[in-house]
Amino acid sequence: MTIYNSSCDCGKISVKEVNLHYGRFQALRNITMEIPQCAITAIIGPSGCGKSSFLRLLNRMNDIINRVRVEGTIQLDGIPIYDKSIDVVDLRKRVGMVFQKQNPFPMSIFDNIAFGPRQHGTNNHKVLDELVERSLRHTALWDEIKDKLGQMVNELGELSRIESGELKLTLEPVDMAKVITRITDRLKAQADRARLTVNLDIPPDLPRVMGDANRIEQVLINLVQNAIKFTHQKERVNISSMVRDQMVLVSVLDTGIGVPEDDLPHIFERFYKVDKARSGGGTGLGLAIAKHIVQAHGGDIWVESEESKGSNFIFSLPIASS
Repeated sequence: MTIYNSSCDCGKISVKEVNLHYGRFQALRNITMEIPQCAITAIIGPSGCGKSSFLRLLNRMNDIINRVRVEGTIQLDGIPIYDKSIDVVDLRKRVGMVFQKQNPFPMSIFDNIAFGPRQHGTNNHKVLDELVERSLRHTALWDEIKDKLGQMVNELGELSRIESGELKLTLEPVDMAKVITRITDRLKAQADRARLTVNLDIPPDLPRVMGDANRIEQVLINLVQNAIKFTHQKERVNISSMVRDQMVLVSVLDTGIGVPEDDLPHIFERFYKVDKARSGGGTGLGLAIAKHIVQAHGGDIWVESEESKGSNFIFSLPIASS
């Protein structure tokens, strides 16, 4: 998160012993720092640590939230911005805010961090491993993503092989009813932990599809895990199938948080995550891989969603010749 003062007339911001409370919850504790004028100040930390909450204090955007209490002093040009005489509209003209929009780097977490040192001649794997770990620890991100470094590399490699046509599919007639039932049984424990109900609606005469069973399972696992991850407790996930135009359609419908309309065209892009609340800690590659697998089978995949009401991910596969 970066604050950039484009000119010198906006002054310096001084923060002293600031605490922020949302009702009984304390979001920020004893923050003291100086933000110089005519400079770039970066505030770095893991998701949920309070970066955005802190920035909203600087132009009193938190005022619009119920039961907010701010303690301590924040001064702009030596004037306390929480003084009763302050014109909040004028303050927000002087301290603007551009809300975050994800701009993911194109490589893995490891390669993004190691890119600079490699450009300057550092290629020793042990040195790079230590540098990446040290960098992630300094930004309080190591514990959050250390187990995903290898996963990201593996998924990127897999996606590259699929996109280049190097990944070969073993095509044969596949019983989709059995695949759906098998995956549902496999993920039952995960659904139970999330206190969700998973319902199946599969016609008894569902025809077989022509496909690679392992890859089809990979697609379905990704969609069902996402549905479980982003659906509230005590709600439901529905998995259904039907035939349309010589294709078998599989639907994974949830009653979860949904996807904003502006994000729908990008949902299958690599690394794309709607926002931090929806990221769920994944690599951001699962849906991109699912899309390429389905398309490699001659099928299609799409999503129908309404924010706060749920999502319906649907993919189609060609019916196997009898």
